[in-house]
Amino acid sequence: MRNYFARTIGILFPIILAFKLAERILTGYYKESWQITEWLINYQGGFVRRGLIGELLLISYYRFGLSPYYVILSACFCLYVALVVFFYRSFRRAGLPLFLLPFVFLLGAPVLNNFWARKDLLLIWLFIGMVRLTVIDIRGKAIGINLLLVFALLVHESVGFWAVPVLLLLNYQQRVLREVGRPVKAAFISALQLSPGLAAFLLVLYNKGTVGIASAIWESWKPVPFPFQDQNATTAIPSAIDGISWSLQKGVSFSAKQLANFNDGIYAPIAWLIIIVSIFIVSVNIHRLGASDNQPRHVVAEERSSLCSFLLLQLLAVSPLFILGFDYGRWIFFWVTTSFILYLLVPPPAAQVLLLPRRFIPNRVVASADALAGRSRGELLLLAMFIGMPNSIWNMENYYRSTPLYLLLEFSSKAVRYVHYYLGLS
Repeated sequence: MRNYFARTIGILFPIILAFKLAERILTGYYKESWQITEWLINYQGGFVRRGLIGELLLISYYRFGLSPYYVILSACFCLYVALVVFFYRSFRRAGLPLFLLPFVFLLGAPVLNNFWARKDLLLIWLFIGMVRLTVIDIRGKAIGINLLLVFALLVHESVGFWAVPVLLLLNYQQRVLREVGRPVKAAFISALQLSPGLAAFLLVLYNKGTVGIASAIWESWKPVPFPFQDQNATTAIPSAIDGISWSLQKGVSFSAKQLANFNDGIYAPIAWLIIIVSIFIVSVNIHRLGASDNQPRHVVAEERSSLCSFLLLQLLAVSPLFILGFDYGRWIFFWVTTSFILYLLVPPPAAQVLLLPRRFIPNRVVASADALAGRSRGELLLLAMFIGMPNSIWNMENYYRSTPLYLLLEFSSKAVRYVHYYLGLS
């Protein structure tokens, strides 16, 4: 029965996501929306964080007549489909159950929380490229890693928080195997090799933007037509373009306000903590959610410990973003997705040095997760069905609308309503 239910979810969820994605594409996005304006940030007011892609889009419009709107949506659609294919193939090779992929904390997040048309998917692909280069043994790979890292940082500075630490650790791991007994030298060389990327990270953090720069950016896009524009828009600088001028204090203040958020009578920090813990429990037990356990018990335990280490490392890396910004759903997407990418791409020999001491941290955390949620497939599947995730500020409606249980009920209800309409019963 449980296996039948899991297979049903595995069939229905991709269909649900496909319909929702098609609906979002057909509805479209205003030029002034957060999704579109994030891509429009450019260098017309001077060098500023996140400006590289916007500059390229502006150049491509004036030189080649390419519509920025359709370039953005086409690129995001291709990036999303390619990411689905990557995880589908990687999960199959690793023997992981596929039915979790469309859930809101993995590939379902960009569609369900409507940030598939932002830069996040591009950043994830750049991260995949950097990890692949790091773990293979080829000459001159440090150049390639730095090029990808610098490009990613010029796209969005958030990548510096969840990519730079693990890249330093992976690079250190490879150096320490060569510099046996000389860990200080290995750490110094590792940091030196990634120094261009580290310098770029500091550069984009420093050049955060001003109101004058944001105004110049928006003025540069006013002559460019978009298929969807708000005719009633004020002269105010919109959405993400305005966001680059926010001070650190303003950004932190939005997160601080969540300490007083009791939406629908539920305290926001407690709600987010429960969501994160639930996602962690389901993710670290993903091996138990398959149709059958073909692997020996000791192998499964080893895999769980490895995945637990990656989840803890990346949660620690992402944690500053929860203070600096309030897009908590996006930060969780980065956390979970990059953790699985590391688990899938970093080979076991290389992971041994990178991972946390299993005896003291991961094994105890896994034991605690088992104590909280149980170890049976049924208990874990039940927990997974109630995991929802708002995109940013805690809101009960946004939470339950992203839970698998609600999505299944909504999809079933729409199907019944369509049949009623088709048969003329309503």
